Amino acid sequence: MERSKDMPNKWDLYYEQTAILPKPGNTARFLGNIPQNGSLLDFGAGSGRWSAAFLRDRSDLIIDALDQNIDKATLLPESWAGEKIKSSFQDFTPSRTYDGIFAFATLFFMNKKEVGDCFHKLSASLNEGGTFSFTMIDNCNAARAANMHGLSKTEILDMLKKEGLSLTSLELDEKVTYGPNKLVIPTYNVIARKTAK
Repeated sequence: MERSKDMPNKWDLYYEQTAILPKPGNTARFLGNIPQNGSLLDFGAGSGRWSAAFLRDRSDLIIDALDQNIDKATLLPESWAGEKIKSSFQDFTPSRTYDGIFAFATLFFMNKKEVGDCFHKLSASLNEGGTFSFTMIDNCNAARAANMHGLSKTEILDMLKKEGLSLTSLELDEKVTYGPNKLVIPTYNVIARKTAK
């Protein structure tokens, strides 16, 4: 997504607004599926809040935190088992496999083809039995009005099936807000697992 000249200021504001660690209860559902000493990819780390929260709640984890602006991930500790990866979502090519992939508010910054290509790459880097947790804007609720892309529930389910992932949970949150303007955009919270071939 190409950004206008005023976007960096807006993104700086967004990073500041999201520089708060989620409560332990907000990580439990995802982390409950990750084995001891498991490996995670935080795909779109932003301020580093989710990676930092995962490490707070599970110090045994190996976490790779990826973001095009990874230098802004100020909530990450100085050192941990894992690495910072500076890359755009579209250009990232996984070099290892993971027990869990967490993509919060990232996939809808790509068009539909890019989402499909990226989802395929990420799914392929998920270990058997691994968990993929992601959010996706509900395409039926004017995602494009906010310059974001979305998928319908049917498209999400088709994407999971195509990649050999079985649905664990799919919930629609109709009150979630995004960006510095706090736009309310209904969003699906999805958790899926990679099944044996």
